[in-house]
Amino acid sequence: MTFAERYQHLFEHSKAAVFITTPEGRYVDINPAGVELFGYASREEMLALDIATDIFADPAERKIYSQKLNEKGYVKDYKLELKRKDGEKLIVLVTATAVKDNEGNIIAYQGIQRDITEREQKSDALRDDLERLDLALKSANMGVWHYDILNNRRDFDEQAFRILGIDPATFKGTREEFYGVVHPEDREKIRNSLAHAIEQDAPYTSEYRVIWPDGSIHYITGRGKVVKDDDGLPVRMHGIHWDITENKKAEQSRAESEERFKRLVQNSNDIIDLLDENGIATAISGPSERILGYKPAELIGKNAFDLIHPDDTEHVKKAFIKTVNNPGSINTVEYRHLHKNGKWISLEAVGSNLLHDPIVKAVVVNIRDVSERNRLQEQLQQAMKMEAIGRLAGGVAHDFNNILTVITGNVDLARMALNPADPLVRYLNHAMKASNSAASLTRQLLAFSRKQIIEPKILNLNDIVLNVRQMLLRLIGENIELNISLSPDLGSVRIDPGQFEQVLVNLAVNARDAMPQGGKLIIETANVTLDEIYCAGHSQAQPGTFVMLAVSDTGHGMSEEVKEHLFEPFFTTKTIGHGTGLGLATIFGVVKQSLGTIEVHSEVGRGTIFKIRLPLIEKRAEKLVKEKLSVDILKGSETILFVEDDSSVRQVGVTILNDLGYKTIEARNGDEALMLAERYTDNIDLLMTDIIMPGINGRELSEKLTRIHPEMKILFTSGYTENIIVHHGVIDPNLNFIGKPYSLQPLASKIREVLGAAK
Repeated sequence: MTFAERYQHLFEHSKAAVFITTPEGRYVDINPAGVELFGYASREEMLALDIATDIFADPAERKIYSQKLNEKGYVKDYKLELKRKDGEKLIVLVTATAVKDNEGNIIAYQGIQRDITEREQKSDALRDDLERLDLALKSANMGVWHYDILNNRRDFDEQAFRILGIDPATFKGTREEFYGVVHPEDREKIRNSLAHAIEQDAPYTSEYRVIWPDGSIHYITGRGKVVKDDDGLPVRMHGIHWDITENKKAEQSRAESEERFKRLVQNSNDIIDLLDENGIATAISGPSERILGYKPAELIGKNAFDLIHPDDTEHVKKAFIKTVNNPGSINTVEYRHLHKNGKWISLEAVGSNLLHDPIVKAVVVNIRDVSERNRLQEQLQQAMKMEAIGRLAGGVAHDFNNILTVITGNVDLARMALNPADPLVRYLNHAMKASNSAASLTRQLLAFSRKQIIEPKILNLNDIVLNVRQMLLRLIGENIELNISLSPDLGSVRIDPGQFEQVLVNLAVNARDAMPQGGKLIIETANVTLDEIYCAGHSQAQPGTFVMLAVSDTGHGMSEEVKEHLFEPFFTTKTIGHGTGLGLATIFGVVKQSLGTIEVHSEVGRGTIFKIRLPLIEKRAEKLVKEKLSVDILKGSETILFVEDDSSVRQVGVTILNDLGYKTIEARNGDEALMLAERYTDNIDLLMTDIIMPGINGRELSEKLTRIHPEMKILFTSGYTENIIVHHGVIDPNLNFIGKPYSLQPLASKIREVLGAAK
């Protein structure tokens, strides 16, 4: 018996209901156990059903079930409320998969159903009655015929005429009339059968086709016996015939079903494995090579437990023994299996005990690769965790930056009021340094959550590297050698220069800490093109042309466990007090916000390399200009409408603006600012407004006020914008913005930049 025949036997004789349906809700095939489970008379009767209305108790539940199958590709032990033909409620557990063709289209659902309603199966007596009734119905469809051999004439009873599709009122019994309804290809077959029966005195048997007046073709089986005269010569024949069209259709449907089942098994995403009671594989389906790397012949005769991860072997064996000891039971287990390439992959196995089946005599195990599912679940959990922390960061940033603005503003005002030689200035400088550190921490939180406000430019990464070279040399120390290799024809990228300088600094600091005894820090740039083959083996990579920044070291490297958590916020391998754990999380956020990818290669004792790839921009790079703050504090005399809902920030802001010489109109919110602007008859030179405010936000306020005072220029300020003046963290072009917390000198310079030259 072939492998396909064994599985077809399994399909036909399994005690569990096994089904194949179309995605639209029609049965393609269902085994006898399924037909019996739902109380229908035949498989053909079920093939005509609309599953949503005839099988599901609630048609809406079928839609939900299909959506789950389409989205996930499978359901396991999914509870459904169905109904039998007689309307009785039926509760089943379904394990099913969506079968796809080579182009990824869903072509069928296949699976098994287990009755959990604990209702009694129909009795053997009832089944016998149904079989006797079915036999009686078939017998009633038989027709009697007579053949006069000497005169070559035929006669039929009423039932026989009906079966042949002949009108008895016009039939004269001639050979030509009879052969006129027989299919032309089968006429010779009947002649030969009749001749053989007469010449050999043998029973007459023949199967042929007849064509009814409506053009339909019917299959007929005939049986007969030769009658001889007193001289022993054959003179006539008597017999019966019956219509086997439905049986033929059923056979054809069964053959098609077997072929479909064979193809579904061959093209299934799951492995079907037959094991004996000791776990030895006796048969295995084709997908084994695609999933495990082994051809079926390499696994047959081998113990299935030999390739299971040692840490998983015990619980898999327990599940297998439980299945072996409980005929008809179904058990599911997840474990790691050794691929032929030497890597471990995650599998899920559903085992069913059919050792008692006289043909199968095996534990049937459906095995699917769940590595991708597990990876996606881990990614989802990580994304949810990052999103939660990002939301927390955004909420904290707005309030915390307001507090820091008050602190830095008051420190600046105090320092302005004191003589630089005053001892108190030293303490104020310490307070400002601490405030700046706190502001940096907030920026890091926003960076990794990709909510930091950035002002990207079209730049050459080589300029960024050269710009921070001296700083990196000071950071890494003399015992670490810095090697820089820059591509002379490097393409342009769209990045925030300040952010990527910080990325380089963070990577250099991490490399330095990984090389306490000294080593090499290598920084490289290059244009790279990634193809589909490379990306298939690197989940973070995408096909295309990119600019690559690679930072590598010869340090102690990282374990697989460390790499798994590398970009998580607050994860650090350093001791308490030596790092916040935000450095690499910040780098990850910056790279993602710039639409790039980051890849890490590291082995314990063999160093680490970070590869950052950014989309190549087909534009000329801008010249990188290092901003320099003026030594002098720039002042002015213009009129500024200052809008801030936080009273402490408003108070310190107004004081700073007044000390800088500006005439200030202060407003607590957008509505108050509108009212004051409408009443103010002179020019308002500048609107400086917070973006996040109750009621009218800063963007809406600026649009309304410029209609009243068209001469007015705008300066936005905020610690967190919520996409009001930015899109995905990138500030809208031609808008003026200063982030919180701001200190006196940068604020004074920014105002003069917006208003014009210093006065």
